[in-house]
This record gives sequence, structure tokens and C-alpha cells, in this order.
Amino acid sequence: METGYSHPSTYRESSSPMETCRLKGCFRSAISVIFIDIFAFAFGSGLVLFQLIRLWSCGKGFGLLIALGWILTNIVTVVCSVLITITLKDNHGVAFFNFLVVKACDILSKPRLIVGCYIPAVVLEVYSFALLCLNTASRPRAATQRLVSLLYKDGVVFFLVTLSTRLLNLILNISAPTSLAVLGISFGASLYSVSVARLHLRMSAISAEYDEDSLYEYEDLIQAHDLQDCVKKRNSIPLKQLN
Repeated sequence: METGYSHPSTYRESSSPMETCRLKGCFRSAISVIFIDIFAFAFGSGLVLFQLIRLWSCGKGFGLLIALGWILTNIVTVVCSVLITITLKDNHGVAFFNFLVVKACDILSKPRLIVGCYIPAVVLEVYSFALLCLNTASRPRAATQRLVSLLYKDGVVFFLVTLSTRLLNLILNISAPTSLAVLGISFGASLYSVSVARLHLRMSAISAEYDEDSLYEYEDLIQAHDLQDCVKKRNSIPLKQLN
């Protein structure tokens, strides 16, 4: 009697070429999700940090420190991901479920190294958030301007969203079941991509406004300088000649 459910197939239990092919497809899908998530976070955080360095007009040393932290974080994440890939393949951690109508892939167990993919990222987000707050607080502002509004303009929402997604993935990978941990990775990557796109457009607009304001200030300075020259020339003319 067919119950409509078959036990999961793993690399160790696969006996037919069809099952082996399906398991390889599941393994490739799992690895693709992991690395797409890594590159989405790396590209998004790098793009935003680059815009922040431009917007803040940071010095070379400050920008170099941020770039170095970003590079080290992504190197550690990629190394941990490669080790996770090897662990999943060697320990037969990917399975194929056949429900006759629905066929699905699943990760049977969470590799311990998956936590190492998110701890450096959380550290980088906290570091970037602290730099954002210090930079905003150190800038001169009018008495009517609130610090919260300046933080919002500098992109504090992005850092709160990214930090929360990093912490969410870290907590899910430590305490939640395997299925929820995988769901957290996909949800975090999607939310992160939307936040990066919105903040990049906002920062580009702010940068253009700053450039336009700087151009107007430069033109005002030129006009003021020309006016000062005219006043000096007028003052240098004897009073008799003016009459």
C-alpha cells in the first residue's frame, strides 16, 4: 500500500542514478543559497559603506580602516562557507524528500561553522553603526536640528535593519530548528537587498544635494570676492574723482 510518502534519500542511502542526480541537485541548491546570501550581503554592505565614505568626506586613513574591516569580514565569511560546504558533503547533510505530488530538498543538520558566517558580520555592523553615530554627533548643527533627524538622514534605518537581520540569522542558527534557520537566511537576504537599494538611492540623492549646495556656496564666494574687489577699487579712488 502506498502512503504517499517516502523516506528521505541521502548520499549514503541513494541506490539509483536518479536519486543520486536528485541529491546532487539538492546539494547544489543548498550551496547556491548560502553563497548568494554571502555575496548579497557583501555587495550591499560594500556599496553602502562606499556611499557613506563619500557622503561623510572621510580621510584616507578612516576610509582604509572601514575597507579593511569589510575585506576581513568577507574573507572570514567565505572561508566558513567553504568549510560548511565540505561538511555538508562529507556528512551527507542534504536529503531529498519525495511526497509523490511534492518533492523537496532539505538540510538534515546545521553545521556548527555556520555561526562563524554571521559573527564577523554582526561585529562589522556594530562597528559601522558606532562610526555613524560618532560622525553625526561630531558635525555642527543648528539649535533647531535634532540629532535623530540627522541620524535618519545619514542612514540609521539601514544599519538598524541590517543589524537586526544579522542578529536574527545568528539567533536562528544557534537555537532554531534547521528549517527555520534556512528560512531566516533567505528572508534576511531579501530584506537586506531591499534596504540596500532604497538607501543607495537616498544617499545618491543626498550626495547630489550636497554637491549642488557646494556649487552654490562656491558661486556665492566668487560673487562675494568680486564684490569685495569692487569695494576696494571704489575706496581706492580719490573722493574728488568720484565727485
